[in-house]
Amino acid sequence: MSSPKLVVSKEDGSILFDTRYIAYGLKKSGYLQYLQSWSRRTFKGGNVDPAWGGNWNESVVTGPNATSDNVYGFTLVGAKSPIVFIVGPGCRVGSTRNPDGSITFYYCGVTTAVKYYCFDLMSDDIPGGPYLKTYLENGDISFNSLQPPLNVVQSIMAPPPYLSLESGTPAPYLGGGKSFTESPRSAYFYYTFSLTAGVEYAVHLPWSRGGGLIMGTEAPGPGFGHSTIEGAYGGIGTATFMFGPAAGGQASQSRSVSQTTWLNTASAPRPSALVVNTAGLPFPYN
Repeated sequence: MSSPKLVVSKEDGSILFDTRYIAYGLKKSGYLQYLQSWSRRTFKGGNVDPAWGGNWNESVVTGPNATSDNVYGFTLVGAKSPIVFIVGPGCRVGSTRNPDGSITFYYCGVTTAVKYYCFDLMSDDIPGGPYLKTYLENGDISFNSLQPPLNVVQSIMAPPPYLSLESGTPAPYLGGGKSFTESPRSAYFYYTFSLTAGVEYAVHLPWSRGGGLIMGTEAPGPGFGHSTIEGAYGGIGTATFMFGPAAGGQASQSRSVSQTTWLNTASAPRPSALVVNTAGLPFPYN
């Protein structure tokens, strides 16, 4: 005999939720906050193992030649299996599981006030009522009407890179545009998809690619290179993929080249970003 179930569909026939499966609900939302600064690293050189951290020097420089990156983030208490969507630029550079079981998420390349919406498995500890709750046969909650549910409206694959046999990969995406900052010296590349005008979207990138770059002469300062990492974020009517500096990554002086070139970024496979509409999601929320 099959187990009881509740399936709710929209007017177009698409499923809103199905109690046979565990649903995700909003756990926390707010603005990313400054947490710390991560220094970039330079290789000691010589015949030493680059895989050992002791063979890299911490570069602590301030002012116009700064070689450290500001890291922003937030902490989720009672985390199970959370996923984070952001509005505004940022690249996730990791997370840590803290002794109390909470998880702290870290982002770099955050240039303005960036909003986050963190979803996790539905929980049974939210006060209020009336409510509708459903459970799996093992007792785990599968739906709680007191939590705004996660509703992914679209999936978007990162665009292909712009390849050149002469100079490697001059851009990580075919099309788009780049920008530079002087402190720390960094290069960014963006590609924006247009979605429904006037609607705010938040974006989650399940996995990302890394690489490096050599900054061209159009960038401020002398020739310079740094590690890169991919990110994705939402905006008003848009979803954007980006590459920016990987906080705490490699930094190096480089030969002078005319064009900023991205290095060692895999052209395949390419990640797909998940998109949610933030309308109706409480902000801030904890």
